[in-house]
Amino acid sequence: MTRPGRAAAIAVALAAAVLLTQPCRAAQAAAAPAAHAQVLGIDGFWLSVANLDRSLGFYRNVLGLSLEPEPTGATALLPDLTAMPGARVRRATLREGNGPALQLVEFSLVPRRVLHPHSIDPGAAILEVGVTDLSRVLAAAKRAHTTVVTRGDAPVALPGGAHGIVLLDPDGFYVAISQAAQPETSLQMSFTVAAPATMVRFYQQLFGVTLRAGAFSSLGPWAQLLDERGAQWAVTQATPRALADAPQLRDVQFIAFRHVMRHTYSGRPQDPGTPALSLRVANMPAALRAIRAAGLRVLSAAGQPIPLRGGGTTILFRDPAGVLVDLVQH
Repeated sequence: MTRPGRAAAIAVALAAAVLLTQPCRAAQAAAAPAAHAQVLGIDGFWLSVANLDRSLGFYRNVLGLSLEPEPTGATALLPDLTAMPGARVRRATLREGNGPALQLVEFSLVPRRVLHPHSIDPGAAILEVGVTDLSRVLAAAKRAHTTVVTRGDAPVALPGGAHGIVLLDPDGFYVAISQAAQPETSLQMSFTVAAPATMVRFYQQLFGVTLRAGAFSSLGPWAQLLDERGAQWAVTQATPRALADAPQLRDVQFIAFRHVMRHTYSGRPQDPGTPALSLRVANMPAALRAIRAAGLRVLSAAGQPIPLRGGGTTILFRDPAGVLVDLVQH
């Protein structure tokens, strides 16, 4: 859960997994065309919700995120992007500071099932929000009768003088709120996966993004924050080399848990509680070829890129770890 430059707000011991971060010659050969499908950065995060108005009440009034105006016709793209032509879609874009945007998306007129994964379950995710006034957030959460996950229902002291607590949004999605010793605003997402090695190989070979899988270790203070005793985790995140090319990649990471009972979830785009990652790429045709060569299915209508208003294209697919990924070329 920690990011480079976050002043050790959360202590996680990461050890380099050399065999995972040093691809074999065959993998390097596969990575050659991926240079043309280079990931430029994070376009934002998606989160499907059951009721947009109810969720906006939580994310705006409790967390204090700012609502951004929606571009004209933006929601018209989502039925094609998700291959659900009969769906009615409502969407709102929220932001905290200068970080990536969070899009809350409500689908209707299509079958849905609400997901309730725990943070440790593959297919889940944890939204991390850095705030400047944790006491204000907690007071607003109490007024809204928000469910607290953290053991003891109170903020936990973290290394470096920070404090944090984990709440559930109206659909049961995990949201970690923290205030650092030097308060700052931020918005980040951690996706829970079952096989970090799969992520390392996939993003290196297809997009040239070097990820490092850390060794499994104790959760430390996060054991209390997530109320998960005895669990261990391993964090996979972009290396300094990858961050030099795409600094926004510091706002996303992948986590695997062990020594705890887990269930795997594979939420559809319309299912409340389903998270997704949106990435900007430099060459959509090359990305599409690489995805198909990896045996992955493009979920967009007819398996083709969807034109964006104002230029560019977008596609939706599920990566080998099960994470929904939206690729965008502006």
